[in-house]
Amino acid sequence: REAGAEWRAVRLPRGRWYDTATGRAYEGPGQVLLPAPLERIPVLARAGSVVPVVGAGGGVELEVWEPAQGRTGGGLLIPDPGDGWERP
Repeated sequence: REAGAEWRAVRLPRGRWYDTATGRAYEGPGQVLLPAPLERIPVLARAGSVVPVVGAGGGVELEVWEPAQGRTGGGLLIPDPGDGWERP
């Protein structure tokens, strides 16, 4: 990283990508210039993805990013009580 740089050029694969800090959408393929001050690493989530993050209370929360137009999604969420795992 260059000293004093506050922007970062990022190559995107095909598809829609969301900046997880701002929610702004970008279309790939191509290259975009993202703000990248020292206090924040630019993170992009592919449209339709579900990303586990640390919530306000310290627990796990899920960020769900909207699928690209004309696409749908689905899945199965299995909550874990967090009480450990034992071998049978």
